[in-house]
Amino acid sequence: MNTKHTIGPWSYNLLNNCICDANGEEIIYGGRAGDLCITYPDARLIAAAPDQHDLIVEMYGWLRVNAGQLQLPQEMRSRMACFADDCKRIMAKATGEQP
Repeated sequence: MNTKHTIGPWSYNLLNNCICDANGEEIIYGGRAGDLCITYPDARLIAAAPDQHDLIVEMYGWLRVNAGQLQLPQEMRSRMACFADDCKRIMAKATGEQP
C-alpha cells in the first residue's frame, strides 16, 4: 500500500491554531483563533492518526503472514482473520481505496 497521507508525527499548534506535520509545516490551518473548530482532545486524536495508520498496516501484514501458520484453535484463527479484514477495511477508508 502506498502512503498517500502526510507523514507524521503531527502536532497541534495552539498559538497558530493549526495542525502541523513533522517539519512544523501547517497541514490544517484554522485561520483566526477558533476557526479550526477543533477541541484539544480531537487535535490529539488527529495528531496520532499517522501512528495509528502505521500500526494498522503493520498489524495487517503480521496477520496475513502469521495467522494461518499458528497452531491455535479454529475460533482464534477465525478471529484473527476478522482482525485482518478490519485492518484492510480501515486502511482502505484512510486512503480512499476499495477494500
